[in-house]
Amino acid sequence: KSLSQMAFYFSNLILQTARNKNAKNSEMKLSPNTINKIIILLKKILDVGLRKGFYKEHPAGLLKKLPIEKAKLNFWTVKEFKHFLTLFNDDEYNIKLLFTVLFFTGLRLGEALALTWKERYRVFYKYNSCK
Repeated sequence: KSLSQMAFYFSNLILQTARNKNAKNSEMKLSPNTINKIIILLKKILDVGLRKGFYKEHPAGLLKKLPIEKAKLNFWTVKEFKHFLTLFNDDEYNIKLLFTVLFFTGLRLGEALALTWKERYRVFYKYNSCK
């Protein structure tokens, strides 16, 4: 067999082993994301052999990444958010206000904390004028 055929055979063997292998110290199989990282590493290793002329075509060129399921996000309804706000005490007004701004603007916590005073004024002004 040619070196290219052997490299293709071993790359497929590695991926088949990865699909059936359990994660370290776990009963769970490797995730598609982990297997995709192995594919990327394998392709990079085989790229070196291709550049050095060990084979004419990429042995792992036909390997495709596995599809990764995106997690479905669950959003609160306004009713659920209002119940959440009732859990705060009166002296925790600033935290309650922060969560209100985050909920109604869609900002993440880091984005809200990074706002300048001018931007904060604009966000609070729009929020208060929409009531």
